[in-house]
Amino acid sequence: MNNLTQGEFSSLHVVSQRVFKLIAQELDMNSVYIVKKNGDQMHVFSVYNRDIEIVPEGFQVPYQEAYCSHVLSSGSGDFQAGDLRGNESTREMDITEELDARGFLGVPLCNRSGEVFGTLCALDKEEKYFSNKDISYLKAMAELLSHIIELDETKVNLSYLNLPVIPITEGVAVLPVQGIIDEKRAEKLMEEMLKETAERQLDYVILDLSGLVTINEQFPDVLIRLIQAVNLMGAGTVLTGISPQTAMHQRDNDMLKDTQAAPNLEAALKMAGLYISKEADQA
Repeated sequence: MNNLTQGEFSSLHVVSQRVFKLIAQELDMNSVYIVKKNGDQMHVFSVYNRDIEIVPEGFQVPYQEAYCSHVLSSGSGDFQAGDLRGNESTREMDITEELDARGFLGVPLCNRSGEVFGTLCALDKEEKYFSNKDISYLKAMAELLSHIIELDETKVNLSYLNLPVIPITEGVAVLPVQGIIDEKRAEKLMEEMLKETAERQLDYVILDLSGLVTINEQFPDVLIRLIQAVNLMGAGTVLTGISPQTAMHQRDNDMLKDTQAAPNLEAALKMAGLYISKEADQA
């Protein structure tokens, strides 16, 4: 399993570079960048440094230690500091000393459904003070980028749209779970699997999770609910394809303790009472 990477937002990364240059010119700022919220970490996803590098690509900082925490907790939908070293909220932050910057303006960056993706920020070595027009301009650019986020997320989800239930033999089927499990796909997944379990009178359902894309190695709640529902219908479940990171992250999850797991599909089939044999070569 893989966490979301820049590859899943390739359009955003390309378009953002062009947008960043416009923002830097309009606001007279050196650095413009997107910080992606990833659990309790803020990760610089894409950055443009006009004259000097203040913020490096890939820079990462804990959420509470990032300026983004002020942006996302602000009731006004933005956070600005004309002088980070003099601002009451930022002067004691380690990142202020580390970046040695002064002017800052940031606004939330969301997808079109309102879910927070991260923040769009502008930073400079010099003191900068921003007008309402400046703030409105940056928010407009964030709204533009939110459309690109939506397109990229749609592209990823469409590539994993099909949820084929593969019958192996009487009473046993495999469900390969791939991609991101959002609410719409979760509903389709639950409906399809329960329908197949009933119609085929399945004794075992093997969930192959090797193609599942997760965020922060979190095991999707819908899969736990699916396991419970299948078990209530009298069928057993076997999980395969779980990454070591996810297994470690979920080791204390009581909902998964009684669920059978196998290192690969062949082992999962054995748990369901099936064995793969290869005929010996005939002389």
